Amino acid sequence: MTVVGGNVYLSFQGVGFTTSYRQSFDVLVGDNPPVITGGYANWTPLKRPLQRALTIFTGYDPVQMAVEVRFGRWANGWQTDDMHGQQVEADIGKLEWMAGSNFQQGPSPAVYVWSHSSQGGDTDLVPPQYANVPWVITALEWGKAWRNTNGYRVWQEATITLQHYQNLTAAPPPNTNKSGGYFTTTAARNTALLIAGAPSSLSPMVDHRILAGRILSDAKNNPCKSTSIKLSGKSLSYPIRVGVSVWVPSHQTA
Repeated sequence: MTVVGGNVYLSFQGVGFTTSYRQSFDVLVGDNPPVITGGYANWTPLKRPLQRALTIFTGYDPVQMAVEVRFGRWANGWQTDDMHGQQVEADIGKLEWMAGSNFQQGPSPAVYVWSHSSQGGDTDLVPPQYANVPWVITALEWGKAWRNTNGYRVWQEATITLQHYQNLTAAPPPNTNKSGGYFTTTAARNTALLIAGAPSSLSPMVDHRILAGRILSDAKNNPCKSTSIKLSGKSLSYPIRVGVSVWVPSHQTA
């Protein structure tokens, strides 16, 4: 069961094959972690009259992964107001776009998936060998859902079936990794959370708390450059003195 206090998020990034159009969203992992469900060796028996059949190797299927997710907004409790419900509906719409629900022709997008901890840093919930490979969505199964009084979904469970894209035509790549660098605080950007949302930080996720947690947990921040300020253990909204250089660790841009 996902523990709310130490939630793990999945970041999905969809990239169109025929256009540069991109969509991305973050979502909580469901009760069970992603699991590889296919992609193993294919062996086919070849019958022989009056003899035991031969076992013939016929290749491999693309790797397939099942991912359980839970859409919703958590902030000291599940948020059930219309604003958060609209955010949930928008994220669900992005997932449906990645699965090709609005397509009349042409392939659905290539999809990239990474896992992050709300406590800061990437995780290996998605097996590392598959963290940067292109996938395509081949199935969506909707689970339990709760709606508020105005009909917005404020909680939606789903299982996504992903298949590793392998073809003679290369998949469009995701945005590249953003290398780490120092960010000088200003009056408008003086907390880890505000720094994570700065355009120059190129935060990879809608929920900037994930990158903010990495800012606070990164060893180079302890202390900040040319100061005795230590951010380790501070809250995401801890005010940092203006003009201080804060280390923003490398991260995946979306």
